[in-house]
Amino acid sequence: MSQPRLSGSFWKAKLLSAVLLTLNTPFIADTALAQGKDDGCKECLNHATSLMAKGDNQAAVESLRAWQKKCPNNLKLHLLLSTLLMQIKDGQEESLQAAKRACQIDDASTAAHLQAAMLLTMMGRMSEAGQEYEKVTELDPANTDAWTALLQVYEATGDSRLAEARRKAASLDPKERANRLRLMQSMHRSGNTQGARQELKKLVNDPNLPDETFLSIGKEALCLGYLSEAAEALERYNKIKKVPDEAQTLRGFALYLLNDKNWLAQTNTDAGNGSLWKVLCDIDSGKFNEGRKSFETISRKKDKTSPALVSFVKGKLALAQGENQEAISCFEEVQKNEPSLTAVKLYQAQANLKEGDLVEAMSAARNLCGLADLAARARAIELRARLKDKDSSKKGLAEISFQVEKMSKEKPDDPALNAALGFLSLKEKDYARAREKFDKALALDPSNQDAILGLARLAKEEANPALAREMLARLSQLAPGDSEAKDLSDTLK
Repeated sequence: MSQPRLSGSFWKAKLLSAVLLTLNTPFIADTALAQGKDDGCKECLNHATSLMAKGDNQAAVESLRAWQKKCPNNLKLHLLLSTLLMQIKDGQEESLQAAKRACQIDDASTAAHLQAAMLLTMMGRMSEAGQEYEKVTELDPANTDAWTALLQVYEATGDSRLAEARRKAASLDPKERANRLRLMQSMHRSGNTQGARQELKKLVNDPNLPDETFLSIGKEALCLGYLSEAAEALERYNKIKKVPDEAQTLRGFALYLLNDKNWLAQTNTDAGNGSLWKVLCDIDSGKFNEGRKSFETISRKKDKTSPALVSFVKGKLALAQGENQEAISCFEEVQKNEPSLTAVKLYQAQANLKEGDLVEAMSAARNLCGLADLAARARAIELRARLKDKDSSKKGLAEISFQVEKMSKEKPDDPALNAALGFLSLKEKDYARAREKFDKALALDPSNQDAILGLARLAKEEANPALAREMLARLSQLAPGDSEAKDLSDTLK
């Protein structure tokens, strides 16, 4: 793939836009260095930008030069001065010195090193420019401008890393990546989940894609319910991160939703959120009170944690206590914080089911049937809602029952499907099959709340209130305020 040669006017436009962005972005390095020791620095910047907006670059330069000695450590001042000098005849060398001074002020500033690199390129000093571009790629491995520019530098200098730079620049091209994602999305929308999954796997395993592109790929996979591929993509992205960030948390969600047996152990790298993941484990394993107390302790500490994960844990706690509306609000908050977590709508549908808002539960579940790895759970929730809804048409019930029966043949070891079919058999008064399905669901997932509730209802139908209470007591360890369990318990008094 050939790369276009970039003109001086191109670099000037890039420099100007980069500096304007810097001027509008709070500088997060040492405050004294960033702002200078004189309060007038801010006033000087405002005055200079005002002059620049009027087209009087020379006056803006003189103003900034006058303030250089008063604000020798102001990053933004030097970047702006460098950009303005570039526009003035014979100002390139002084412009470069201002850019280099900006690099000294903050060696971790991508804008400063990119500014110096672009100026050196314009001046024909390619070897020096290459060093600055390489510094930019160290600071920002996904910087398309830097990799594209390195192609020119390596071609001019005969650098052996030309092939690597070409690969990086091509793989970071937003158009190419967008086209591949669009193909996958098109397959998914048409119902070809197998084809979409294969395309995702190609992306995840593509050795020519740099790791820094995999956050967006992982989010897209997570949004569409391809959980294992999402986990793989996010893990590949995590390899380049020295400090854990949102990708670690999103990977934790993918593994949790996937019911990965080792999900908790693999969230240990999610610094700051480890205790929250442990709370989830406690809730799901019958240690509800322990989990709730731990969450209260975490909340009091006010440590930096993932807002999406905090809201999810709060939602799970509320759902287990029968506070269904609160749970719905929490799950909605999760999606506001992280839109890629579409799968959390499953828990929202479950809360609607518990609350008795059956139409909403059916509608939400039906919309989620397209989530690749979560379609079975969505179908199970829809069947449960249909069975509870007295106004549901026989045709609608027959259709979803057929879908769940068909899916269970494809996935005989899915606990959600087995539990849902147990409730269907219970309605049909096929108690033997109901018991078989509930028992199988529990064998697959000992904490399956639907299966435990189903066995309690079955015991009631078979006039065995003692066993029904025993099952309800078991369920209370997982969800002490479960609204369906409470309704059943009231009928046993």
